[in-house]
Amino acid sequence: MSNDAVGRWPRGLRALRHHNYRLYFAGQTVSMAGTWMQNVAQGWLVLLLTHSPFALGVVVTLQSAPILVFSLAGGILADRLPKYRLLAVTQMAMALLALILALDATAGTVRIWHIYILATLLGTTNALTMPTQQSFSVEMVGKEDLLNAIALNSAIVNVARIIGPAVAGVLIAVAGVAICFYLNSLSYFAVIGSLLLMRSSEFRELAGTRVRGSVRAELAEGLTYVRRTWAALMIMILVLFFGAFGWTANVIFPVFARSVLRVGSEGYGVMTSSFGVGSLVAVSVLAITTRSHRWLMLGGMAAAIAVSLAFAWSRSYPLTLVLIACLGAATFCFSTQSNTILQTLVPDALRGRVMSVYMMLFVGSQPFGAFVTGALASAFGAPVAVTVDVSICASVLIAILLYERRLPAPFLGPRTSGPSPVLGSSTGPS
Repeated sequence: MSNDAVGRWPRGLRALRHHNYRLYFAGQTVSMAGTWMQNVAQGWLVLLLTHSPFALGVVVTLQSAPILVFSLAGGILADRLPKYRLLAVTQMAMALLALILALDATAGTVRIWHIYILATLLGTTNALTMPTQQSFSVEMVGKEDLLNAIALNSAIVNVARIIGPAVAGVLIAVAGVAICFYLNSLSYFAVIGSLLLMRSSEFRELAGTRVRGSVRAELAEGLTYVRRTWAALMIMILVLFFGAFGWTANVIFPVFARSVLRVGSEGYGVMTSSFGVGSLVAVSVLAITTRSHRWLMLGGMAAAIAVSLAFAWSRSYPLTLVLIACLGAATFCFSTQSNTILQTLVPDALRGRVMSVYMMLFVGSQPFGAFVTGALASAFGAPVAVTVDVSICASVLIAILLYERRLPAPFLGPRTSGPSPVLGSSTGPS
């Protein structure tokens, strides 16, 4: 595969030298802005309809629960089918779901159970999409630019998280929530167009891909790899608990905006954007690196725990914005490093299935965490809910660190024979 004008791309943007990735980057930038607009509008609409933080937790639960059921199937599809074609189909389905919600809101007939059904359908589509998205970058850019591509993918999400919620907050105040759903529906066509324009001849051929065994055997192969590879197993444990309890402050941002800080929909949009600002700062630092490191992953999780606790009890809106930005940076460090370490470690033929386990645990654990957080927030208040969540995360992280001290080498060396992750030294921290 030829690279386009290799020398003209700076180090922090080197993945963009690949034609197919440039198209993907452009399409995702537009689409993710629409996605964040819908996230903000949907959360605000749920509060308007129900005045209940518990209902917010239910919506997140329903949107995330299908990950637990269908993510592994999505991983098999990712390892069997051309990824760009599969993504085009799922993007079209998500555009249709956003349009249905927009029309329902415009007609004034929307009810909370409508949102519950659409959230479940969107979650099902996401379950089939996420493993493909997670394993698609390496086919566009190769392993040499994978870390940069993952960082730039995160940059897309966080630039969108800055722009989308801020715009949504203003649009909700001026024109209502429906316009955000319409714009999100249109934004998916940017991704579809980018996929259709890609050059199939420039996708990287990966050894052992497009396997054709039985579904049961393929599932067992991916799960066995995770169970027997020490680094993968430890990462999965961390993302399981961080997904369930370290991510939940985001779930009840609307409650803090409306009931604790009393800043309205505009303030809620700025709060959500602040998370993206912090993540984008971390992106600008980590995008120029070529190697991942376990201490960035562990330190990111620890920092997210500490900042979330401070956020829970802040009553100053400016301070809260700063804390949310710090939370965004810490969360980015943890999620990007865990993702990159795992993708570098896993064999090519298993990448889709192993990343489906990763997404199943990281995103699929959020329904349980969101449900618990919503219930705690309704009974004891949002600050108490966040405090309980981060206490659980802290306990797991401390247990992992104490257990690691008993090992002859850090947990990012594989427990069984096989390829070592490219993290510097394979026998210890670099």
